[in-house]
Amino acid sequence: MSKYKVLIYSTILIISFILLHIFFPSFLPSEVKRDIDSLFLDPISNWYLIFEFIGLMILLGFVIYFGIHFLASFGRGYKVKEEFFPTVSILIASKDEKTLLKRTLDSIIESNYPKDKMEIITITSGSTDGSTEFCEKYALEHSDLKIKILSDPLEIKGKPAALNYGLKQAEKEICVFYDSGNRIKKDSIKKLVNPLKYGKNVSLGPVIPENWDENKWTKANLLDFSLISGGGIISEVKNRLGSSCYLFGRNFSIKTDLLRKLNGFKEDSLTEDLYLSVLLNINGEKIQFVPRAIVYDLVPNDLEMIKRQRIRWIIGLKNDTPVLMEIKKENKSTPSILMSRSLSLILLANIDIWMCIMGIFLIIYWIISEFYLFSWTLICFIFCFGFIINGIRKYGEKRYIVIFWLPYSIYVHLYMMTRNFALPKDVEWEVTTVNIEADK
Repeated sequence: MSKYKVLIYSTILIISFILLHIFFPSFLPSEVKRDIDSLFLDPISNWYLIFEFIGLMILLGFVIYFGIHFLASFGRGYKVKEEFFPTVSILIASKDEKTLLKRTLDSIIESNYPKDKMEIITITSGSTDGSTEFCEKYALEHSDLKIKILSDPLEIKGKPAALNYGLKQAEKEICVFYDSGNRIKKDSIKKLVNPLKYGKNVSLGPVIPENWDENKWTKANLLDFSLISGGGIISEVKNRLGSSCYLFGRNFSIKTDLLRKLNGFKEDSLTEDLYLSVLLNINGEKIQFVPRAIVYDLVPNDLEMIKRQRIRWIIGLKNDTPVLMEIKKENKSTPSILMSRSLSLILLANIDIWMCIMGIFLIIYWIISEFYLFSWTLICFIFCFGFIINGIRKYGEKRYIVIFWLPYSIYVHLYMMTRNFALPKDVEWEVTTVNIEADK
């Protein structure tokens, strides 16, 4: 069905393109339109106009790509079916984040998931702020719930090694992962694990910045999270079009046996979540996005911290790609999977940049009175803008005001693109710090 949707959307867009060309108003000036008509009327004499036609086909490609994703951004996404309460191990890796850890544990305790069906595993290795002692006290205060505190030193620094440490101690059939600072809704766990009753082995829920209104950077983060960094509209659309989405390090569940079969998390990776996403895809697993399994998080409000976080993401993606390329599986093309991921990151994750570029071309086409190209660029611009608006509507809690902070989101994405060409040689796993005062 998903492939048919792509075909239907593409057909609608191509037919629209043809109709606009045929019925384009003659009173609107367009040298490109005249050249294309001349090429089709006399291709031999006007062969040199083929280059204009190729350029037009590139524009058509953008229109179709963004048009398909815009049309697919409507709908409800995965709908939770009959209630399902498997046993779950909830893993939280936390280093020197005691206050944030309390926020997450409290929300889990307040959830409506049966306490006899869950265990909580906190990994506080390397903490020096009293996190381990806090967890021990917390476990005594909530003796009705099984809480394991793991604090042995780890040979390898970073979250992946900590999660593997916790995975070894997990006793339940499903592992659920949250970060320190996450605040789950009462029914988040129940909704998150629901797809695992119906043939899925991995599921992901959206993350929404709770401190979104703190400053311009948190507002830009809400915009970014509603699109991709928190799961967002891109995850929903990828599922609707028949593709797997990507894990983002928290608010996801996976069958414990499957994760162990894949040897857990890659401990030397800076982006172990995206690495695992591709590994799951290579092994034929489709990650199911669950729009209603909502988690709130506190995002960094400092530009320098955002930059360090994004540099880690870029380096992680670059370092993991050659390793993933070496993995061979029957009936699965690793290069095509990685190419699809790269295309999504270049086009959809940076849709604000593309919209800005289109805006510049719209001004140029208007000035030079090239209204044929203006028309198609405007349509593509509307698709991009509509996609962003749908993202805010669904995963930004309808806080449309953040659209005015689009320039700051563009700045962050441009920074990521340019830093691809000037990356530091050595980067270690680093906790993304936030201001706990934002937790109201």
